[in-house]
Amino acid sequence: MLIHPSNFQPNPQIRQTVEQNLGMEPYTEYFHRTGPLVDVYETIEEIIVSCEIPGLEKKDDINIHLNGRSITITGIIQRASEDTRDNRYHRTERFFGNFYREVQLPEKVNEEMATASYKNGVLEIRMKKQKLTQGKQVKIDFH
Repeated sequence: MLIHPSNFQPNPQIRQTVEQNLGMEPYTEYFHRTGPLVDVYETIEEIIVSCEIPGLEKKDDINIHLNGRSITITGIIQRASEDTRDNRYHRTERFFGNFYREVQLPEKVNEEMATASYKNGVLEIRMKKQKLTQGKQVKIDFH
Protein backbone atom coordinates (compact mmCIF):
# COMPACT_ATOMS: atom_id res chain seq x y z
CA MET A 1 0.00 0.00 0.00
CA LEU A 2 1.32 3.44 -0.94
CA ILE A 3 0.85 6.38 1.40
CA HIS A 4 0.91 9.94 0.11
CA PRO A 5 3.70 11.91 1.89
CA SER A 6 1.23 14.48 3.22
CA ASN A 7 -0.69 11.67 4.99
CA PHE A 8 2.39 10.00 6.49
CA GLN A 9 2.74 10.18 10.25
CA PRO A 10 5.89 8.85 11.96
CA ASN A 11 5.23 5.97 14.31
CA PRO A 12 6.51 6.90 17.79
CA GLN A 13 6.46 3.25 18.94
CA ILE A 14 8.90 2.21 16.20
CA ARG A 15 11.13 5.16 16.99
CA GLN A 16 11.11 4.35 20.73
CA THR A 17 11.93 0.66 20.03
CA VAL A 18 14.87 1.63 17.81
CA GLU A 19 16.18 4.04 20.47
CA GLN A 20 15.90 1.42 23.21
CA ASN A 21 17.61 -1.30 21.17
CA LEU A 22 20.42 0.84 19.78
CA GLY A 23 21.01 2.92 22.89
CA MET A 24 20.92 6.15 20.91
CA GLU A 25 18.68 8.04 18.54
CA PRO A 26 19.80 7.57 14.93
CA TYR A 27 17.03 9.75 13.52
CA THR A 28 18.13 13.29 14.25
CA GLU A 29 16.12 16.19 12.94
CA TYR A 30 18.93 16.99 10.49
CA PHE A 31 18.40 13.70 8.69
CA HIS A 32 14.71 14.52 8.25
CA ARG A 33 15.60 17.76 6.50
CA THR A 34 17.55 18.34 3.35
CA GLY A 35 20.26 20.22 5.23
CA PRO A 36 20.62 23.16 7.61
CA LEU A 37 17.64 25.43 8.24
CA VAL A 38 17.54 28.43 5.90
CA ASP A 39 15.67 31.74 5.78
CA VAL A 40 15.63 33.67 2.50
CA TYR A 41 14.41 37.27 2.52
CA GLU A 42 15.00 40.45 0.58
CA THR A 43 15.36 44.17 0.94
CA ILE A 44 15.08 46.71 -1.85
CA GLU A 45 18.69 46.11 -2.93
CA GLU A 46 19.65 42.69 -1.55
CA ILE A 47 18.66 39.07 -1.12
CA ILE A 48 19.78 37.65 2.21
CA VAL A 49 20.15 33.99 3.12
CA SER A 50 20.45 33.23 6.82
CA CYS A 51 21.42 29.66 7.70
CA GLU A 52 21.79 27.88 11.06
CA ILE A 53 25.01 25.84 11.05
CA PRO A 54 26.28 25.47 14.61
CA GLY A 55 29.62 23.78 15.14
CA LEU A 56 31.76 25.12 12.31
CA GLU A 57 35.33 25.52 13.47
CA LYS A 58 37.10 27.16 10.55
CA LYS A 59 36.49 28.92 7.25
CA ASP A 60 37.60 25.88 5.24
CA ASP A 61 34.72 23.79 6.68
CA ILE A 62 32.14 25.52 4.47
CA ASN A 63 31.69 26.36 0.78
CA ILE A 64 29.16 28.66 -0.85
CA HIS A 65 28.46 28.53 -4.58
CA LEU A 66 26.19 30.94 -6.47
CA ASN A 67 24.84 30.01 -9.87
CA GLY A 68 22.20 32.19 -11.48
CA ARG A 69 19.17 32.03 -9.21
CA SER A 70 20.40 29.32 -6.85
CA ILE A 71 22.80 29.08 -3.93
CA THR A 72 24.49 25.89 -2.74
CA ILE A 73 25.95 25.60 0.74
CA THR A 74 28.13 22.58 1.54
CA GLY A 75 30.48 21.75 4.35
CA ILE A 76 31.43 19.58 7.25
CA ILE A 77 30.83 19.83 10.97
CA GLN A 78 33.60 18.08 12.87
CA ARG A 79 32.86 16.10 16.02
CA ALA A 80 34.33 17.70 19.12
CA SER A 81 37.93 16.71 19.71
CA GLU A 82 37.24 14.83 22.93
CA ASP A 83 38.20 11.16 22.84
CA THR A 84 34.93 9.30 22.24
CA ARG A 85 36.25 5.73 22.17
CA ASP A 86 35.65 5.20 25.89
CA ASN A 87 32.34 7.06 26.00
CA ARG A 88 29.03 5.24 25.87
CA TYR A 89 26.49 7.64 24.43
CA HIS A 90 22.88 7.29 25.54
CA ARG A 91 21.59 9.84 23.05
CA THR A 92 23.17 11.71 20.16
CA GLU A 93 21.04 14.37 18.53
CA ARG A 94 23.66 16.89 17.43
CA PHE A 95 24.63 16.62 13.80
CA PHE A 96 28.22 15.89 12.77
CA GLY A 97 29.46 15.22 9.27
CA ASN A 98 28.92 16.54 5.75
CA PHE A 99 25.95 18.70 4.89
CA TYR A 100 24.48 20.04 1.65
CA ARG A 101 21.75 22.59 1.01
CA GLU A 102 20.63 24.12 -2.27
CA VAL A 103 18.06 26.91 -2.33
CA GLN A 104 16.43 28.74 -5.20
CA LEU A 105 16.64 32.53 -4.97
CA PRO A 106 13.67 34.77 -5.84
CA GLU A 107 15.68 36.58 -8.51
CA LYS A 108 19.14 36.77 -10.04
CA VAL A 109 21.92 38.26 -7.97
CA ASN A 110 25.24 39.88 -8.73
CA GLU A 111 27.57 36.99 -7.86
CA GLU A 112 30.63 39.25 -7.66
CA MET A 113 29.08 41.42 -4.95
CA ALA A 114 28.11 38.60 -2.56
CA THR A 115 29.45 38.64 1.01
CA ALA A 116 29.18 36.09 3.82
CA SER A 117 29.72 36.18 7.57
CA TYR A 118 29.49 33.53 10.29
CA LYS A 119 28.67 34.47 13.88
CA ASN A 120 27.20 32.51 16.80
CA GLY A 121 26.37 29.50 14.62
CA VAL A 122 24.53 31.50 11.95
CA LEU A 123 25.82 31.97 8.42
CA GLU A 124 24.55 35.09 6.66
CA ILE A 125 25.01 35.58 2.92
CA ARG A 126 24.17 38.97 1.42
CA MET A 127 23.79 39.27 -2.35
CA LYS A 128 23.09 42.41 -4.34
CA LYS A 129 20.17 42.02 -6.70
CA GLN A 130 21.12 42.09 -10.35
CA LYS A 131 19.97 45.33 -11.88
CA LEU A 132 17.28 44.87 -14.45
CA THR A 133 18.15 46.43 -17.75
CA GLN A 134 15.60 48.25 -19.83
CA GLY A 135 16.73 46.34 -22.86
CA LYS A 136 18.87 47.49 -25.70
CA GLN A 137 17.90 49.13 -28.91
CA VAL A 138 19.35 47.12 -31.77
CA LYS A 139 20.47 49.18 -34.75
CA ILE A 140 19.53 47.87 -38.13
CA ASP A 141 22.14 47.86 -40.85
CA PHE A 142 19.88 48.73 -43.78
CA HIS A 143 21.24 48.46 -47.32
